[in-house]
Amino acid sequence: MAIRSRHISVVIERTPRHVYEFAVHPPNLPQWAGGLAGAEVTQAGERWWTDSPMGRVSFTFADRNELGVLDHYVTLPDEVVPDGVDLRWRSGCDCQAA
Repeated sequence: MAIRSRHISVVIERTPRHVYEFAVHPPNLPQWAGGLAGAEVTQAGERWWTDSPMGRVSFTFADRNELGVLDHYVTLPDEVVPDGVDLRWRSGCDCQAA
C-alpha cells in the first residue's frame, strides 16, 4: 500500500538567517509546527515541553549552527523521535525548508 504525502510550500519574504533565527527559538514552535505544538511552550532545564495531540511531549534542538540545520528530538509519551528541519538557502534570499 502506498503512503500518501502532500507537499506544502510557503514563501517567506525574509532572509534565510532571519527564518532560522525565528525557527530556532523554541517558544515559536507553535507557529511553524502546529501539528506538534498546539499549546504553550515551557522550559524545564534544557528541555522544552508542550501539549500535542499525542499527549505531553518534550523536545530539544540541536546546537545553533551556520548551516541552517534545525534538527530536533521529540520525546513522545512512549518514545523518542528524531526529526529535522533543514533550512537550506540556494542564493540571495531564497530559502527552502526540507
